[in-house]
Amino acid sequence: MLPQSRPVKSKNPCSVCTRRKVKCDRLVPCSNCVKRGEEVHCIASYRTKLDKAGDILSESKQEFLTTWQAYDYWVFEIGVFQNDALSKKHTVDDWCFDEKESNYWRDELDMDTSFKLLDFAIENLGSLFFGCVSDVGELYFKLEEYWARLNDEQVALTTDGLFSSAILWSIFTLSIFYMPLELLEKLLPPERVSRLYYSSLEQAWTDQLRIDLFKGFYRTTVGQLKKVDFLKNPGVETIQTYLILAATPFPAFEPSLANSLLTQCLHLAKYWRLDQFRPLVTDTPDLRLTKVICEKLWYRLCVQDFWQSGPNKPLSIHEDNVSLLNHAAYLMDRPNVDVYQSEDTFEALVWKIVSLDRDLEKYFITGTKAPLKTIDAVQRQIDIFSQKVSSTDAQASTTAKCDKFLAGFLLNLVSWKLSNLIFMYYDQRTGVARLNHYTTVLVAQVLQNIKNKVDFYNRMPVVLRIITKLLTFHTLCNIYDDSATNEQLAFDLSEIFTGLEEVSSSLTIPASRLIDRMRNLKTIWRNVRVVDSEDPLNHPVFKILQNDIALLRNSCAKRLPAFSVNPHSKDKLINGMEQGEQSREFMQIVADFEESYPLEKILSLSG
Repeated sequence: MLPQSRPVKSKNPCSVCTRRKVKCDRLVPCSNCVKRGEEVHCIASYRTKLDKAGDILSESKQEFLTTWQAYDYWVFEIGVFQNDALSKKHTVDDWCFDEKESNYWRDELDMDTSFKLLDFAIENLGSLFFGCVSDVGELYFKLEEYWARLNDEQVALTTDGLFSSAILWSIFTLSIFYMPLELLEKLLPPERVSRLYYSSLEQAWTDQLRIDLFKGFYRTTVGQLKKVDFLKNPGVETIQTYLILAATPFPAFEPSLANSLLTQCLHLAKYWRLDQFRPLVTDTPDLRLTKVICEKLWYRLCVQDFWQSGPNKPLSIHEDNVSLLNHAAYLMDRPNVDVYQSEDTFEALVWKIVSLDRDLEKYFITGTKAPLKTIDAVQRQIDIFSQKVSSTDAQASTTAKCDKFLAGFLLNLVSWKLSNLIFMYYDQRTGVARLNHYTTVLVAQVLQNIKNKVDFYNRMPVVLRIITKLLTFHTLCNIYDDSATNEQLAFDLSEIFTGLEEVSSSLTIPASRLIDRMRNLKTIWRNVRVVDSEDPLNHPVFKILQNDIALLRNSCAKRLPAFSVNPHSKDKLINGMEQGEQSREFMQIVADFEESYPLEKILSLSG
């Protein structure tokens, strides 16, 4: 292994000899240039060929992008957004505090504040929970009944009363997370919150104080489900409560608890046959309304089920929905229901968009090439759904504005992923132009929310995950691509990511450290070349990335109960070639980097 500044053998003649039409011995600098005193131009020619700064046809492009697909899935999706180790490790005292915290907020919340929280949710967050409840107007009656029950302990402890309380508290939790701090300050003095969490009373609201309050509210919500013994009582309210909580970072804060709740919801969905919502001529009006609600719950549950899918949640139901690409005319045969029959609900539209994401995601996870017919079919559906989203009247209501943003944001992600596959496997120039275009569009949507003073839409968990995905992609591309466009997009995404840190520091801090870690790989890529190998993957940068992927993959694949594993045995996870096949300098570079930026520590995987 030699640094770039030392003479090495180039694969191609230098540009100076090529221009002079003389034979080049391909040394760097070559003998001809040394004799003519043009060493600087010769070395510059070699560096240009190595760097290929703005060239989208970079020699290692394919390898970087293929590695990114696996890296994004295992290190960021699994390592950050589905990592229990990043959340608080509960002890016996912590669980006691949770119970105290739950009772505290149940007692501290007054009637006037509860109605204002419900008002904010209904006026601004309808897209996130309207499909989960039968009648929005009934929520006010349920809230009145809630306060009436508090004075009658026997009534308050009934199954129906506790289920109703769980739904209401999930909506309160939704409002607490999305409400602007200036509005939150009018509802709850900060000292009332800091009294429980801090030794000193806070005089002003902060993002961290809001997160603490949010955690207290979702724990109170889950506490209501525990009291109703939701595992014993198969109430559909459990599904409703969970889906509302899932519109917040609750699944990322408590991955194991969220997966357990979701698994119970999957069982209840089958128990109540939510997927059998096909309307029949013989249906009574009440039954038709019930089926409409079941349809909305089913679609929302499938969306959340897909978003939480992975090695930490191997059970799922979203596969029951056949791929949209397999339906020639949508209305095909299925015993119970054709999931693509309905076209008039927001929930159906969102699922169809997410299903396209699912169709493309499998190619990213497996690193396989998508057939052209699949790409063409997805593009046709994107065109259809783009018309549906653009026809939404965002001025009709705040809910319609939220609908349009969420559906459009998800659809643009699908377009971005499709462009990524085109870029990798087919038309590189068209693909990179499309990629940059859709990255710009997604960035513009986030900025437009800020301009329209509805920036709380940017707090949706899916926004943070998508922005993180785009940022990791353009950051990794920046290792081999110094084009001004890619650099500007990476900068814009970094600025937006920084603005999203208020969503949750427990998620953004490790993600930010991982991104900084990726940026530092650029120095190694620029300054180190392996001269005894023609394989572009035989480089310390790829070795580091592969080791990271292997660490997360093996932590899931080799998961066993504690009683069958020796906790004192730790194997060094190295993907690819064995250490003995690499030079000492090669492995020293890898070891030094991993010691300087330990992935296990960033993701809290080691004790």
